[in-house]
Amino acid sequence: ITDGTLDLSTFGPYVYTAGNVSIASGSSVTKGGTWIFDGITAASYTDSTSSVQDIGVIEINKSSGLGSDNKLTVNSSGNGMKVETLTIYGNNTLDITDTTLTITSNDYEPFSNSGTFTITGSTVIYTGISDELYLAAVNYHHLTLDPSEDLVNYPDGSYYYLNGTTTITGNLTIGANVTLDPYGDGIDGYNINIAGNWINNGVFINANY
Repeated sequence: ITDGTLDLSTFGPYVYTAGNVSIASGSSVTKGGTWIFDGITAASYTDSTSSVQDIGVIEINKSSGLGSDNKLTVNSSGNGMKVETLTIYGNNTLDITDTTLTITSNDYEPFSNSGTFTITGSTVIYTGISDELYLAAVNYHHLTLDPSEDLVNYPDGSYYYLNGTTTITGNLTIGANVTLDPYGDGIDGYNINIAGNWINNGVFINANY
């Protein structure tokens, strides 16, 4: 996309891209439908816009017989990737090395991973506003929980839960409008392992009930 707006908001289309995707500065995307990264060769994604475009519901589902070809790389020369929900299918890889992935959905489980999630030097940001949002049980480098304030619908802020043991190789930042509860659906709660800094501007509930 070199100029103008790609509008996907009408009729909820399915968009299939087998090759590289690039969004140039000054361009924009209006989300809608489902965007599927498919095909049989590895591809890259580059968003050079200043605000980073939310491209909506995303699936990584390439079908090469070689795992190395079933890969989407978010280019670190861009400004990251912003999605509503994200699904990585088995035998597929999403590589966000040295860049930022923002997940905006308010859904119960906005990120599902059955493949490989490569995180070296990256940041994952969840911004969904919800009273029950489960974080994907994957490894993260830096993890930031930063939903907006919604005093009308969620006067006590958003509640995020772990969906399994979670390892953070960098920093964990809990924003002012969120409570993080490791309990999830585990009887005794899930472990959270943090190698970097713990930055808590919200609420953390100890799982040792």
